[in-house]
Amino acid sequence: AGAAAGVDDFFIHRPLPLAHGETRTVQTIVTAAGAGHALEIQSIGPNDGDWTLHVTGQVASLRPGDEAATERPDAIAARCDDEVPVQRHYDELSERGADLRQRFRTATRLLRRDGESIGDASLVPALQHEALLYPMHPTVIDGCLQPILAALPDGDERRQRSYLPQSIGRLHPMRSAAGPVSSHVVLRQSANVRDTRIVADIKVTDQ
Repeated sequence: AGAAAGVDDFFIHRPLPLAHGETRTVQTIVTAAGAGHALEIQSIGPNDGDWTLHVTGQVASLRPGDEAATERPDAIAARCDDEVPVQRHYDELSERGADLRQRFRTATRLLRRDGESIGDASLVPALQHEALLYPMHPTVIDGCLQPILAALPDGDERRQRSYLPQSIGRLHPMRSAAGPVSSHVVLRQSANVRDTRIVADIKVTDQ
């Protein structure tokens, strides 16, 4: 049997927003590169002359034993004892310009302390029929990223900003997760005090 695959050095060069009724052709290109494989995602519109590069990355093979040790969610929750009401979480996102529609409001619980957070996320009832169409539903993936802002320390000016993912150093899915999940976030500290990026390690476990 072949090994499962993950992605390293995943970088979003340009987003792919689509206006209502707009269509674009998207292609994923995987090519041999040394001992591994390089990944590109490109798109082209009906009136474009050239393909637009959106994403680059490296395909990584996963072998038994690659799965990192995970801490029990209840142990993490015991030290992240500052609970953020879910409605307040989404109200604060709206105030920063990220007014998520109901289908993206997948968070069911959010606990934090400075530098760390854990959140539970599950597919909303209106999308349950799509649960088995993906290894993990895109809206649940979005919900796994939402605890990142909650981990920022109180008073951190970045809490007042809106962020979009730009890169993933290592994405190693070990198995599918069609049901509820827990997302554990630990922030990485930057030595540059002027660095406005947010860098975090995230481990997602099924419940």
